[in-house]
Amino acid sequence: MATLRFDPEYQNATRATAKLTPPAAKDARSLHTINTAAIKTVMAAYPCPYLSQVREATSTYLSTDNTTPITLHRFDPIPEADYYDGDGIDIGNENGHGTSRSTPPDQHPIFAPATASPLPPLPSAHEDIYSALLHLHTHAAALNINPSRIALLGMSAGGLAAGVALRARDEGRDGLVGMGEEDGEDGGDVEVHVYPGVPHAWEWMAADAGVTRRAVENRVRALMDW
Repeated sequence: MATLRFDPEYQNATRATAKLTPPAAKDARSLHTINTAAIKTVMAAYPCPYLSQVREATSTYLSTDNTTPITLHRFDPIPEADYYDGDGIDIGNENGHGTSRSTPPDQHPIFAPATASPLPPLPSAHEDIYSALLHLHTHAAALNINPSRIALLGMSAGGLAAGVALRARDEGRDGLVGMGEEDGEDGGDVEVHVYPGVPHAWEWMAADAGVTRRAVENRVRALMDW
């Protein structure tokens, strides 16, 4: 049986925090607390190399039932996407840590919706992101974005992003999401990239590693080529 090993560049970059072990979570609320502390520790130990190149602004939009204001973070300039990071579910505080660490600055904005609650029950997260997508499309002119070039990017929540895209397609919202009858089981192109030797969210801690550069290049290409 093959021995599993960390990528050498990742291992070298993370020596400062390699021995840190978070406590075990007992329930959803303790997981929220532990993850929040862990993210703060990582962000402090590994400063984001792109942070100075990103401008952040915030606005609000309403939930799908038009009752709850939700914060929408905008980051300029990086590839245009309606960005959802799964940490919004666990942490309830989308502050761009995944955005600037996982995708380098370019010429287009990223919008990061925050969930309305730190521990939202299902399907609240789906509804919050779907309403953000509708908001971006409806207010594209005011936001100075192309309504036919809005992409969904889910770094820790790819399933959630896919679900929102499928819903937009199934509800017949033409031009809202770049997904049509040619996708999925009907013969569309799907890419699967496997990066050996690194854990989830490794890019935060090893921004200069070769594996990180390859992953970022693949993400940017996928966003810009569709």
